[in-house]
Amino acid sequence: MIIYFFSSVKITYEKIVDELNREIEVQRSQLQSRNDLGNGQKSPPNRSTKILQEQPPENEEQRQKFIRALADIRGDMVKIAEGNLKAMSEEDKQSLSVQALITNKTAQLQEKIDDYEKQIQNLKRELKAQKALAQQHIDVTTDVREKLGKLEIFI
Repeated sequence: MIIYFFSSVKITYEKIVDELNREIEVQRSQLQSRNDLGNGQKSPPNRSTKILQEQPPENEEQRQKFIRALADIRGDMVKIAEGNLKAMSEEDKQSLSVQALITNKTAQLQEKIDDYEKQIQNLKRELKAQKALAQQHIDVTTDVREKLGKLEIFI
């Protein structure tokens, strides 16, 4: 959301900067053409020449205003870009912190899983041994019953 806002502000500033650059170029070309007209004419100044000669200072003043406005906008854009970098840096730090926390917790959980798997393996072995022992006891019991059964026949 923040990045979208700053990118839209950046686009807006870029449009303004482009517009101001175009206006500066127009003003420069007008000044240049007027200067060329003023320098190229050797005849006595007439009314239109007088008007043209009066305009350059106004245009220069306007040009200076545009240059100052452009400098202000560029300064604002630099501040916004620095703010974006700082915000991104903070987000990156938080992201790395979260990632480290996740990695740490995952490692702890993996250790527990490994311990449980070892316990399960030990319990399986113990169960197998208990089954074998129980089968042995059943076999011995069966043998003893058979022998008792044979002895009862003789008695």
